[in-house]
Amino acid sequence: TQQHATPFRTFPLSNPTSCLNLTPMMNIYCEGNFDLFHAGHLRWLEALASTSEDAKLIVGVLSTDDAKSRGYQDPTWSLDQRASLIRSLKCVARVVSPAPAILTEDFLKELKVCSVYQSFEPANVSTEQTNQLYAAPKAMGIFHTKLGTNPDYHVSTAPTIQKAHGWGDVWERKAQVQDKNNTRALTGYDETDFDPESFSKRWRSAVKYLDGETVLDVGCGAGFLGDFLPSQGYVGVEKSQSQANIFIARSGRCVISQDAQVLPFKDGAFDHVISHSMLEYMPGKEAALHAIREMMRVSKKTVFLGDLRSYQHVRPRQDKYVISGQFHHTLFQREEFANDQFLSSFVVFDRWWGPETRFNALCCKNDAMHLVIVGGGPAGCGLLTNHALNGEYDDLLDAGVAVLELSAKLGGGSLGEYSGLRSNSHGCAFFDAVKELGIPVYSKGLDIKGEIPMDAMHRLQQSIGAWHEDKLSAHPRSRAVMGSNVVSIEEMPSGQYSLKYTRKNTNVVYEIRTNNVCVCMGGTPYTPSWLSQQVDPSNIEISTDYFRGESTLSRGKNVAIVGFSHTAFSLGDVLKKAHPDVKLTFVRRASSTGATPRIYFPSTNAADKLNYEYASKDICPETNRVHRFGGLRGDARSFALESVPHNVVTVLDASLYDHIILACGFRLNAPLVKDRSGNTLEPLCTDSGTLVSAQGLLFPDHQIYAFGLGAGLPPSEETGGEPGCTRRADGIWLYQYAVGSIIRKAIKQRSTEWRRIYDRIGSNASEETPLHHIGGYNLLSTEEWDDQVKMMMEKSNIAKSLSASTSIFEAGCGGGAFLDSIHRLYGCKDVMGCDQSSSCIDIASRRLTFGKFWVGDASDLNLVPNDSKEVAFMYGVTPYLNDLEHVKKAVDELVRITKPGGCVFVAENNDLDGKELANSLRRKSHKLPSNHLFVPSSFWESYQNVKVLNHRRELGLENPMAPYRNSVLIQL
Repeated sequence: TQQHATPFRTFPLSNPTSCLNLTPMMNIYCEGNFDLFHAGHLRWLEALASTSEDAKLIVGVLSTDDAKSRGYQDPTWSLDQRASLIRSLKCVARVVSPAPAILTEDFLKELKVCSVYQSFEPANVSTEQTNQLYAAPKAMGIFHTKLGTNPDYHVSTAPTIQKAHGWGDVWERKAQVQDKNNTRALTGYDETDFDPESFSKRWRSAVKYLDGETVLDVGCGAGFLGDFLPSQGYVGVEKSQSQANIFIARSGRCVISQDAQVLPFKDGAFDHVISHSMLEYMPGKEAALHAIREMMRVSKKTVFLGDLRSYQHVRPRQDKYVISGQFHHTLFQREEFANDQFLSSFVVFDRWWGPETRFNALCCKNDAMHLVIVGGGPAGCGLLTNHALNGEYDDLLDAGVAVLELSAKLGGGSLGEYSGLRSNSHGCAFFDAVKELGIPVYSKGLDIKGEIPMDAMHRLQQSIGAWHEDKLSAHPRSRAVMGSNVVSIEEMPSGQYSLKYTRKNTNVVYEIRTNNVCVCMGGTPYTPSWLSQQVDPSNIEISTDYFRGESTLSRGKNVAIVGFSHTAFSLGDVLKKAHPDVKLTFVRRASSTGATPRIYFPSTNAADKLNYEYASKDICPETNRVHRFGGLRGDARSFALESVPHNVVTVLDASLYDHIILACGFRLNAPLVKDRSGNTLEPLCTDSGTLVSAQGLLFPDHQIYAFGLGAGLPPSEETGGEPGCTRRADGIWLYQYAVGSIIRKAIKQRSTEWRRIYDRIGSNASEETPLHHIGGYNLLSTEEWDDQVKMMMEKSNIAKSLSASTSIFEAGCGGGAFLDSIHRLYGCKDVMGCDQSSSCIDIASRRLTFGKFWVGDASDLNLVPNDSKEVAFMYGVTPYLNDLEHVKKAVDELVRITKPGGCVFVAENNDLDGKELANSLRRKSHKLPSNHLFVPSSFWESYQNVKVLNHRRELGLENPMAPYRNSVLIQL
């Protein structure tokens, strides 16, 4: 990042000649108290760092005792506060805290210091004391006094009064003339219902704040909100020196006076950045955007923009602003965050207080969405509805879900284009969800046992969509993006997915990242290959054009409809109603069963009354319905039952017909999809539609799901339906219920599925079953198992830390195989563990009587105190976790509970770079690819003092999994 230019870059040194012949790596040292850090401090440090292109500034921060011994007043800020602030500055390369009381030659040589500068010493420091403190650098000829006499270096925390002309003067004046104890009025929240305490709690939840994380509060004012933000690791930035002084005097918080457009901090210096009710007072939109860019630059995890104003006051509030003048707020609109490429990384959501014209925005910089739904029509909203019906909507919103929808509203999709048709199901079927969730709809008269018009269905689904829009727009981590056209889905090296999309009327390409994708983009008409070979494609018409009223029988009334299922017979009904004298011929496949179509009946009795022939395989055992999934419904059913005259052929002679209309159903309308190697992935298709797995997976080795028009799931025990159905389970009710549940469970099922497996294994195990066999290492004897554990402990240097008194925790301990092994090898008996499988925990509790065990998830170790364990293990667990976020939470928990100086060992991880090798080995013995999670090596880079140990190269293991597995050691 380019350093902010200062007017002091070329300011002359007090003794410049001593630095002219230095080596390229030039370290400059200064030290100071840096209490109540002010603009003079910053300019001084920036000037020192700017003395050379290669200058590296090292800053010593004096301890409280040393500061007092040099004549400073007792510091308001603690040593940690002062050191953390200096460490965050982008002009500072390194901080020494506490600084040595007296500089020595050894200290300076170790740091390769070429110049030492005396900085802000109190006026009462004697020459004798200065000579003593700096004797070593003076003897080395590298000592310098202050960097010139520029008065800007000596700016203090005293406020200045300028002629009133802008918002900055309003806040400065308020702080000088109003009651300094009334922080609500000082910071402009008088006459509002703003509750900073409850707001702070919601903010902590929204950004997923963890104890000890650093927070930068930009535009903190006198601290009305800052008082309730975390005190540890807090830094406030406030342009008004008087406001900052009030905040510091009252709270002792670390606050500096600085313009938000020029934050002096390093890239990623703070975990979280918050700016509440500040941007509206910036001098124009460009200044506000520059401030946001600065906040993004210095943030590591999140940037929260609170209380953004979208409406201008009609009259100036001179009584509130305390000075006269014309004042205009800088405004933001929600649409700007959707349309601007830079701002699109923010999730915009409803305000937490105040008028509806205000809103909030949150950017989670490194977080991927849990789920992105491509297409917010009946299928996409059906998945959201299913989460709500099963009590998992709030969890989904918290994890992060985005809906990318091409139209202007969620819910209806393209149903409105088929206003001349009836829906396939009774209206009452769609009121199950509406009534259970309390969704307001435009007409309760649709709650009937009969098919309702498609335009009514469209409005009903839009009512459901509007309900979801409200939920999404109010949440800080989830969103709906209307008018978005997804152009590609690409697997990233991390295993996550990058979705590129455009917005209407723009050429800008936006990106969103996610762990899971569900494609619900509707379908495109399917053209059999034989048809395009026999008929000029320019003479083939599309059924949807007739459904929408865009085509007419202009060339004659002799029509061939290519197809023999629901689309074909619905088209027949439309044409017969519009043209009673039309002559219809249906062209079916020669392999199609029978010359009559399958027809849906609500019961076998209903079919029997019409003497309809069916077989036992055509009956849904759950509902007793005939052809529940495969039969004609709605208008198509009416057409078939009314025996409208038509012909059926298996061979098409194009010369016999005026119109040839394609009605062979649909294939999934999917964007371009590429794997992590850049290879294009093509969905598999049959005459029944695009193939997806029983769990809704579009591709067997990816977390990309699909359902909806053209991509129904195959009938199964979960979906129900008739055993003889060869078509797909499709329909709006199914999206909200059976199909939605299948997708919902599949997205989160990895850990749940493996828990069930290990519950079963544990339940079937005897007291003689070796514990490592219960854990899945069935091919190893007890001796071989111990040898493997010993090799890993020795090669990672953990063995020297293990003894009978070592306090140990294992997350995902299973039946206790690993803890039992280190007990035999090293005598470890102060052990504790948890696992999701209750049957495995029962085994561990019975057979490892020296340990303590409970049922729990590795990502939530709330029963274990902070810094309480010397060594924490997670052995062979990551392959069974849901996703990288699940791994991150689990590893963070292990770090939390481990003492400083201890270590965390995460063993037996699948390396994403070895995924192809792993699957090729697996194909030798398994039909399906692995359901294990693969973790990229780059994932571990976010941890300090980490070593990624390849099982073959570093640990010397020779088992078949060794080439694609690693273990990770984190030293604390």
